[in-house]
Amino acid sequence: MSAGTVFSGISATNAGYNLLKVIKERLKSGDVKPDEIAGRIGELYDYIGEAKDSLVNAKEEINNLKDRIRVLESQSKQRGEMKFADFAYWTKDDGPFCQLCWDNEDRQVRLQTSDRPLSIYDGPLPEDMSYYFCLNGHSALAKFVMNRNRATARKKFVEDGLLSFE
Repeated sequence: MSAGTVFSGISATNAGYNLLKVIKERLKSGDVKPDEIAGRIGELYDYIGEAKDSLVNAKEEINNLKDRIRVLESQSKQRGEMKFADFAYWTKDDGPFCQLCWDNEDRQVRLQTSDRPLSIYDGPLPEDMSYYFCLNGHSALAKFVMNRNRATARKKFVEDGLLSFE
């Protein structure tokens, strides 16, 4: 939030308050002309409008900052839940996710299976294996071979100590 927005609102409020004191004193003394009152009330109205606009802007900035905090907290939580094993990221309940998408863009992009060979491994696959690749077309680092059953792969990684969700 810009300090100018808040300062502007406070300044306008202060100026309006001081003007109101002057009007009150002039009315008490009886040394005031009717057309002068109308002019001073218009001036007071301007100060109040300026203060209101500044406070509305400050409120919008506060709401935007709160939204940004929520996003950052969510990203921080996600970052803590993602674990890396065997060229991919995993959560306790899901995966694999592309390493490059997560490391470079903070995006959880689920890797897809394919039966066709990829550049990192061109030989035939055993029956219980499958190729995995990123839909964003990342380089061979994101393309690897692993157990076709994701749940079995996750369990094996946990058993081997490659993943821990505690």
